[in-house]
Amino acid sequence: MTFRSTGIRYSEDGFDVSGELTLHGVTRPVTLALDVNGFTRDPCGTRAGFSATTELNRGDFGISTNIPLDGGGVVVGDRIQVFIEIEAVLNPAGQRLAPTTDLLEGTFDGRQARRRSAARKSCGGA
Repeated sequence: MTFRSTGIRYSEDGFDVSGELTLHGVTRPVTLALDVNGFTRDPCGTRAGFSATTELNRGDFGISTNIPLDGGGVVVGDRIQVFIEIEAVLNPAGQRLAPTTDLLEGTFDGRQARRRSAARKSCGGA
């Protein structure tokens, strides 16, 4: 599953994020209802939390597996709800964490390179 945003607009309930959702090789336009959960600062930069929801028709993405129930009906309905929890970190442009080899080739001494390398790893870098 991949989602590529194409636009965002303010709505009465928060924000609506328009984009293209791809499931099982099928891409369709989708709008996510987005709530901003908050912002905080940490050693990695400014961290933000978001929640997004939408409702889809499985058939629109070519997903048609139906497991019949003994009493009739199917296990999974055609309409499904999608809930997404998002965490993002914004590193200011001047504080971009570069790969360790770039740091060692720069003007940093070894201690600074090790500290930055450790910070990069703790912030989800390689």
